[in-house]
Amino acid sequence: MKNQTLIVRSAKAADVYKDIVRIDLKVRGEAFEESKIYKLQANGESRLVSIRGMSGETNRSPNDICMDEKTRRKFGLNVGDTKEFTLKKPILPLWPLICWSLGSSDPLQRMAAFWGIISGISLIIAIPGLFGLTLPAIACWLLEQIHACVCQQPH
Repeated sequence: MKNQTLIVRSAKAADVYKDIVRIDLKVRGEAFEESKIYKLQANGESRLVSIRGMSGETNRSPNDICMDEKTRRKFGLNVGDTKEFTLKKPILPLWPLICWSLGSSDPLQRMAAFWGIISGISLIIAIPGLFGLTLPAIACWLLEQIHACVCQQPH
């Protein structure tokens, strides 16, 4: 979605502190799927947000963009402002997801991301350690096999 002029509206209560921005499907286009992380740009600022649609929203125009107060403050916007917005897909889909999770407004989301990263790092550290523990056992077994082969040969 490039340079769409949208009217800023407040988010519904369920979307507050969740980094969710609602943009009508007709405006954002089929290329931008719901519940994915995209970079939203406006007023010279950018923010990673989860995009949702406007289905079930009453009293909304297709040119509305709904966001919570924290997101509006980040962009320097107020309810009722009309601004141009650009929505961009990430080049590397995993990295923005990690960044979004760690910088999320929702503390549960941040904690889950933090512990997930710690678990991944621990696993990366543990694999060589496990290999280091099994290496002597493998070496002993190989030596026994070699010794058995050498001892069975007639001299």
